[in-house]
Amino acid sequence: MTELKDMSDTDKVKELYEEMNRVDQKVDGPITQRDMKEHSKHSLYHYRKYFGSWNDAKKKLGFEIDTHQNISEEDLINELHRLKGEVDGIITPEDMTEKGKYASNTYKRTFGTWQKAKRKANLQTLKVDKQDLLDELERLAEEKQKSPNIKDMKEDGKYSIASYRKYFGTWNKAKEKVDLETKSVAPGKDHYEWSGGNEWYYGPSSYVEKQKAKVRKRDNDKCRVCGFSHEDRNNDVHHIKPKSKFGDLSKPENYEPLNDTENMITLCYHCHKKYEGRFQDTDPDGFERLAKSLENNNRRKAL
Repeated sequence: MTELKDMSDTDKVKELYEEMNRVDQKVDGPITQRDMKEHSKHSLYHYRKYFGSWNDAKKKLGFEIDTHQNISEEDLINELHRLKGEVDGIITPEDMTEKGKYASNTYKRTFGTWQKAKRKANLQTLKVDKQDLLDELERLAEEKQKSPNIKDMKEDGKYSIASYRKYFGTWNKAKEKVDLETKSVAPGKDHYEWSGGNEWYYGPSSYVEKQKAKVRKRDNDKCRVCGFSHEDRNNDVHHIKPKSKFGDLSKPENYEPLNDTENMITLCYHCHKKYEGRFQDTDPDGFERLAKSLENNNRRKAL
């Protein structure tokens, strides 16, 4: 059997339609993401990739859409509580997309934000306090059997480095609170994150964080491509032209233009992954325009 990745765009759309139609025949009422998760041979990822969103896929393939106006707050809250029983830890929009009955955007439209929906349902949100952050540091140290570094937290930790810097000032100050070994901080190539050009080093952390704060404020802390807020999708600040183009980042003449606000744009996790390395010769407005244009073109091709 030919896999989706080996098909032409026309054949992909046909295959995705036929698979959705097959599942639709097995279920009662409008087909849901949960139905596809349980019965489809194709991941929901493919529908979102080729059509933009689950509802866009249903609309363009001619299937009935369960509009948010027809879903009561009680139904949405009940689904959150049902999903809580399937998910370890805090429920995220991605959990709802992958395992839930409704689109995460439906919660955003109904309650204002994803986090407000969870508060309405009396469920834990991603808001953390200092003790949560310190507990996670200790957990990660035990798991790694060493004092964790920034890369450890980024890859295997629960919280962002930005949260530690927000509450404690620096990563090392957070580690000192739980008596974990720290490394002395020196500039440039002597910085403990550098390690011959470490992938996490973009310049002095205090300077980089100050620039990122300016960008988040400018962009209203929303992804410039899809519009999701930070509390909905854990947004980050993306460097449009990558660090590899700026030479020795121990020098201000290199790390300052890298971290210029005109070389930085707020993106959600998904858009960051999708557009990493793209549109390198643009400013934030140009990046946004090209990314949105590409999204629209992909949707038109899928039709």
